[in-house]
Amino acid sequence: PFAIDTYKQLKRFLRDYVQAQPKAIRDIDSYCNTIDEGQNDLVFIVGVRRPYHLIGTDYKIEFLGFHVDISTRNDTGKGIESVSKVSSLSLPEVASAKLLKRLSGHEHECAGRIIQLGCGSLGSKIASHLARNGNSRFLLVDNATYYPHNNARHVCASFFNDAKTSMLQRHVIYLGVNAEVESDYKRAALSARTRDLIVDSLASICARNWFAVADVGCRIVHTAMYNRGKVGLCLLEGEDRNPRIDDLFATVMRSTVKPIAGVECPIEFAAKDFESVGLGQGCSSYTTVMDDALISLHAAGMARKIQGCIDTEFPENGRCSFSVCEDGCSVDWNELRIGKTFVCETVRPDGYQVRVLSCAIEDVEKEQEKAEGDFAE
Repeated sequence: PFAIDTYKQLKRFLRDYVQAQPKAIRDIDSYCNTIDEGQNDLVFIVGVRRPYHLIGTDYKIEFLGFHVDISTRNDTGKGIESVSKVSSLSLPEVASAKLLKRLSGHEHECAGRIIQLGCGSLGSKIASHLARNGNSRFLLVDNATYYPHNNARHVCASFFNDAKTSMLQRHVIYLGVNAEVESDYKRAALSARTRDLIVDSLASICARNWFAVADVGCRIVHTAMYNRGKVGLCLLEGEDRNPRIDDLFATVMRSTVKPIAGVECPIEFAAKDFESVGLGQGCSSYTTVMDDALISLHAAGMARKIQGCIDTEFPENGRCSFSVCEDGCSVDWNELRIGKTFVCETVRPDGYQVRVLSCAIEDVEKEQEKAEGDFAE
């Protein structure tokens, strides 16, 4: 606390305590002499370097705010009198991951980086939610350019062409979050470490197939939307990537035919959602037409699923979560918990690997129990 009540005391504080250069104080006086007589308020923001980080922050600069009532002037009508009243101002905290965590109610953040693959309509919203929860390190990956039509569904907005990663990077940096960018999803995924988390929103079958066999060092969360936004899919790999992303996807496809644990996944995987939409003179985009709010409904739930694992701990087994929006206003979530996949150690000559899904193993065990019961009778 400082007893600063007048402009004279403020200048003494700047000179003796803050150790401002004499020229800086003279510049302040010169500026005050240029203020028109009709103005009665002057605000000073003083940055003071401290020897240690301020409590609850990651920086050593403390900002002090002062308000000077300059209605009292000297005979020229411009210069501020030394007795002009000064009062302290409260300043808002700088945006940071810690501040976001306090306001969002989340105590934990991802131990490593969140590697967001795909920064389009769905991926940008998921990344934005996770950043606003206080997760502080991101690697944003996409090779696409942001065009005016992306304003219809993207979390960012712009009137000029720019990389989608750059747009999203600026967005999360404004939140006080660190973010790097990359254009190659394979290079980004192979750079992952155990504590990182990959969120795949690429909507690419080629990418999903590549993830199935790539030597990726962390878990992958696959997110996608189907049926013109009616259904959302969120697949979380298990520990040590077992079950793997292809195991989970195969399980979901199987559940559309034969319900697992009484839950049927209502996803139509046929590529019938896409259509060509005119965007200008001779320009079009092959995309799915859907409401921005509809994407947000699914993206928010996906981000909640991911953050829930960050807050507690990631499950040992895999999870297949899907959201269904029937009325266009609300989303119902269902979840399948998927056990470990049995991997045959024998290497086939054609290079294929034999993997038996946990749901198939459960069916075999049920049939075995039934057969044993029939035999006992």
